[in-house]
Amino acid sequence: MKPEPTAVALTRKLDRSLLALHAAQTPITLGQAAFGCANVLVAAQRALVIFSPGPGLPPKLFQLDTSGAVAESWLHDSWPHDPLIRHLFERQTAGPLHLNRILTSAELARSRFAAKWLQQPAQAYIVALSAIVRESSSVLMFIFREAETGDYGTAALEQLEWFYSHFKIAWLRVFVREETLAIHHSLQTFLRQSPNGLTVLNWDTDVVYRNAEAAECCALWNFGPDGARKVQPSTVFRCPEAVIALCHQLKAEYQQGRCRPVSEGDDLAENAAAGTTLVSQCSAPGPGGMRAIVRLVVLKSSALEKPVFQVRFSRRAASAPGHERAGRAPRPANLPSQFSNLTLREREVVDCICRGMSNEAIAQHLSKSVPTVKNQLHSIFQKLAVPSRAALMALIQAESSGRSRAAEKAG
Repeated sequence: MKPEPTAVALTRKLDRSLLALHAAQTPITLGQAAFGCANVLVAAQRALVIFSPGPGLPPKLFQLDTSGAVAESWLHDSWPHDPLIRHLFERQTAGPLHLNRILTSAELARSRFAAKWLQQPAQAYIVALSAIVRESSSVLMFIFREAETGDYGTAALEQLEWFYSHFKIAWLRVFVREETLAIHHSLQTFLRQSPNGLTVLNWDTDVVYRNAEAAECCALWNFGPDGARKVQPSTVFRCPEAVIALCHQLKAEYQQGRCRPVSEGDDLAENAAAGTTLVSQCSAPGPGGMRAIVRLVVLKSSALEKPVFQVRFSRRAASAPGHERAGRAPRPANLPSQFSNLTLREREVVDCICRGMSNEAIAQHLSKSVPTVKNQLHSIFQKLAVPSRAALMALIQAESSGRSRAAEKAG
């Protein structure tokens, strides 16, 4: 019978451990999966996995053992300058490195990292796997084997050599995922706090993103001021038909070659100055002075993704008297500049606070529940960096007084 190829045999041997390695999505689950593979391959009893995002950023160390427990520690950001760590990343060859064979006890003693984390006589045999997985991001894994188990033989090192490629690819995927999640989270936070209504629709005009201000603008557009106060904008969100019609118009022009998408970062004025006559954005008026601007946008770096529609909603600062709810006082026209990042509903709550209304009175006046009013107050305090209603009123009064003095001087 013909012997099975080594790679196939090792894959069968690892089975679920290797599947877990490539299915892991976080550093800690991938560290656990990597240790599981090392335990199956070479009977490893313990492992240290260090996850370093880059220069100047503190790396995280995971300690794993056969009990399944995981201990986490932060290392000092100067750890790459340790002689042992520097040697591991400066060596020319990739793959497993048997520390007991290439470093003497004196050399290990000069390493503060080794003195703290590696000097355990009961586990004398240590193999290191190191890799720069993306730019300056790195990962380092120390695999420990107890003295009574015996040293790593040639076959064990060959198995770790084969495992190294899986180890590096899996960590690269986790690094990219962590970076993408961080960017996505930052972008989501920025868009949620944006004072402008923003909605993104895909090529089929399905909504893929919208912030709170866009939901409120669409509710006002679709239901009118009175109807919008009776619904929850996020639950009944629907892009206005006029906006969808603009998207289809731009889509048809783009397919006919009469419209090119605007790349992210492009300036429309520069395009016009360059002699571009193709339409890449259009707008539609809405009720109550609202307006929607639709742009056809494509990422410069994407060769496969279809363009998307970026919709920005704008409205005039104050509603006309005919659009105010009966019995309600009009909103102050000149709120401080810090209030520009508040949503429509939050500005309405501020108006009520300016009139000295309690939470219960605000809830009744705006047709909301008291918990909803409290949540909006919490959001207002966070956005304006004030701790209380009194501080909020003081902020408004201070800004108003400042504008009054400026107007008197100008007069």
